[in-house]
Amino acid sequence: MMQFDRSRLSAAVTGSILALLLLAAPQHAIAFDFSYVYANPYDAHAQTYIQSTSNIHLYSEGSVRMWIPIAGGATQATTTPGVIT
Repeated sequence: MMQFDRSRLSAAVTGSILALLLLAAPQHAIAFDFSYVYANPYDAHAQTYIQSTSNIHLYSEGSVRMWIPIAGGATQATTTPGVIT
């Protein structure tokens, strides 16, 4: 005759009930209205959102493309930041 360990049986039943409750609960997805991506700044559409630039230009080296300051100082502290609005 087989004997059951009541604590294991109780834990298994409780786990099964919790799993069923979680599966039966309504699932709601959150709709986001914002996306943040890195893209190619040389793309024609990228220029659509730029109103003005100050002390900055597009720089390309190999597959890397970025905005960098036109006039840089000897250190970061002495460099006037480039501004894009």
